[in-house]
Amino acid sequence: MNTAGPSGPVFLCPFPAGLHPIDERAALMEIESARFFCGFRKEARALPTNPPGARKLKRLAGLLLLAACIAFSGCASTAVKESASPGDGQAAPQEGSGQVAKKVNAYTEAIINEKSGADAYFQRGLTWGGQGMYDRAWNDFSKVLEINPRDARAHVNAGVALGMKGEHETSLVEYDRAILIAPDCAIGYYNRGITRQELGDLAGALADLDKAIELSPAYSLAHLHRGMAYWKKGEGETALKDFNRAMELDPADPRPYFHRGLVRAGGGRWDEAIADYTRAIEHDSRDTEAFLRRAEALYRKGDREGALKDLDRAVDLDSRSAEAFLRRGQIQLEIQDSSKALASLSKASDLVRLTRFLDRERLDKFLEVNPWLPEVYYFKAKAWKDKGRYEWALGEAREALKLSPKNEQFQSLVKELEAHQ
Repeated sequence: MNTAGPSGPVFLCPFPAGLHPIDERAALMEIESARFFCGFRKEARALPTNPPGARKLKRLAGLLLLAACIAFSGCASTAVKESASPGDGQAAPQEGSGQVAKKVNAYTEAIINEKSGADAYFQRGLTWGGQGMYDRAWNDFSKVLEINPRDARAHVNAGVALGMKGEHETSLVEYDRAILIAPDCAIGYYNRGITRQELGDLAGALADLDKAIELSPAYSLAHLHRGMAYWKKGEGETALKDFNRAMELDPADPRPYFHRGLVRAGGGRWDEAIADYTRAIEHDSRDTEAFLRRAEALYRKGDREGALKDLDRAVDLDSRSAEAFLRRGQIQLEIQDSSKALASLSKASDLVRLTRFLDRERLDKFLEVNPWLPEVYYFKAKAWKDKGRYEWALGEAREALKLSPKNEQFQSLVKELEAHQ
């Protein structure tokens, strides 16, 4: 699991009371959300025990779409069935045990035989959503709304499916409708708040997350995301209060520790940040981003050896983390191991090579989320320079300068290398 931060919708389905959701966290932290599908009513507490989970990471947009389950009351308007039933002639997803295919086929049969009406479409929509088939999920929730336009849960889920497809503005309309029908629907406010945060409306996000917490004070993820919103507003101390509260509510969740570490690192409190990242790693030993951020904190304290160990672990966990290869190459260059540095930096540049073909608008968006991109070429230029390959070094240095024309270090290196021509 990645703890960096939810970014995207999450399906809410019936979940046993007292359990907490764990969702996938983005490696990109500027945009983060975790909207939940709604799939229960007050009478239906301990329903499915196999919650859907699907991840779709869009690095260019910095968007992570999540899937998870949690129990929330207040959005009910139709009964939810425990068993599988439903779908009209759509092929079932092919998956390991075949359990999902059986469920979809059963729901489809119920729809064809007109046995279950809205319930079959609803449950099949949840199943499609759990498999990452958001178009099909949206189609099924739309069918539910044709049958019962006042089903708040279906409006919530239609919003999630739209958000998972990247249609965030349209998803807000569905959340608005859900809240209008069921004003005490905490998940509606939560999902709308997450979406508004994703769209840069921090004031709107905070208002919605405040309401979600008012309706469900013990909801840890609402505190987590409200803390993120405060952090993005530059209110670090206020964010810390929400992260601390999220930890109290769900001590096993690594994300509050990770985000508290980010706040502390932003204030130069490196020892405290390292402690928080370590706690996050203890709860999730496969969290690439936590190793990457702890490496940064260790490096800032002068512990290059410790930082390199964490970066080695980061690239082992995620062989497509260009930033991890970049930082490893940077440190290897500093300790004068130019061969290893060049290998690491070449891997980083290979991973981002497609950015050379982006138009300026898309490139600028990528740079907003990945401001370290020019450094890939800068440090690779320095590695080639150390090996006496000035022509190759100059090409990399010019690429860095093209991405960041005002950077004085890049300007100086280009001039120095041009003198060797």
